[in-house]
Amino acid sequence: MASSLGKAIRTARERRGLTQAELAHELGVPQSTIARLERGGRTDPRLSTVIAIAGALHVSLDQLAFEAGLAARPPRAADVADQVGEAVSAARTARKALGDLDRALESVESLPGKARGPRR
Repeated sequence: MASSLGKAIRTARERRGLTQAELAHELGVPQSTIARLERGGRTDPRLSTVIAIAGALHVSLDQLAFEAGLAARPPRAADVADQVGEAVSAARTARKALGDLDRALESVESLPGKARGPRR
């Protein structure tokens, strides 16, 4: 008998128009892993597996939990907007840090007599 999480995964997969094999390929796991999850053969999947599945199916963990009957309410648009805003902010911070690192590397590379490793 399929678990409620398995049913939610199958519903989301079908809504996206993917077969079990296509989803498995996207995730880099055997098709049998997806089949076992959907029919309830695995009742305690790793969180990392569920996160990867949700990402591949373009649904949030909140949405999967709601569809599985594990959450009292569906994710609100405001919650999703907050999560997107946080992700955008984190991406901007990372981009700035990479720019700072690039500038630092350029400065080091422009120094005369660059360090060439330990002297012998």
